Amino acid sequence: MSSSPSILAVVPPSPLQQFRRYGLRVTDLSDQLWCEQRLALSLARGKQETSEMKQGKERHQALHEEITEIVRVRPETRADIWLLHFFNAWAALVQLQQQGICREIPVFGNLGDLWVVGVIDQVQSNEDHRLVLSDTKTRKKPSLPTLAQKRTTQLQMMLYHRLWSQLAQKPDHYAVFDAISLPVDVEASPSFVAQLSEHTLPSPKPFEMLQYALDAFAQALPLDPQMCISYEWQQDHSLLGIDSFSFDADWFEKHLQNSLPFWHGERSPLGVSHQDAWKCRFCEFAPECPVRPR
Repeated sequence: MSSSPSILAVVPPSPLQQFRRYGLRVTDLSDQLWCEQRLALSLARGKQETSEMKQGKERHQALHEEITEIVRVRPETRADIWLLHFFNAWAALVQLQQQGICREIPVFGNLGDLWVVGVIDQVQSNEDHRLVLSDTKTRKKPSLPTLAQKRTTQLQMMLYHRLWSQLAQKPDHYAVFDAISLPVDVEASPSFVAQLSEHTLPSPKPFEMLQYALDAFAQALPLDPQMCISYEWQQDHSLLGIDSFSFDADWFEKHLQNSLPFWHGERSPLGVSHQDAWKCRFCEFAPECPVRPR
């Protein structure tokens, strides 16, 4: 009696394996709230920078330069990149302690079972001796965003808030290096260390620089649950309005848990509902979208 040949199923790589092997960006998770299918297509085909995105970056840089001298450096290896992340976090927190404000602060950590990195636009101490996270968003038209657009940016801010809160608890140094897939004794390239050494580098070793950064997070003032987003008109930077909101733990956790199956390849990307089909008018992938509401 002959046995039938076995058939091996080919399992495609998950989005995490295929596109984010070293971790997600905060904006990946906030973009997922807007439209998961658009996120999936942008991961596969690349996201083209629009003029609005470019102007937004330029505005952030201008705001950063108002309080900090920006120095251009060129990391050559992943160890260099993480040494720079840890150094920038430490330097921003030193400035926060001295001046009560800092901008462009790297944050990182696990959210669920995902490793996530991001950069907070601004942190400032208030009269209650708490730290307030804030962001500035530019608008093409002189009008405030829709509720759906606001919720996407609010989620982005809550992700920053959660990552900062975890860093303030001083996560295990070895666990961090395990998450970023680097040995604890890794060395940054000498040429890159030479670039940073001109700017009060506490340690040229990434593992030791992480310890300086985590100590600074632990010593910082507590976070205020309230956050704010300022909306400006791109044309003249006039203020259109400020969206103030508090960390919503239930809503945050619900979205995070709903996000995980997509990244692990356990389900196909979801499109928008018929109620949110208006979003498709602003999507560059709309003509070819396989799940666009009809």
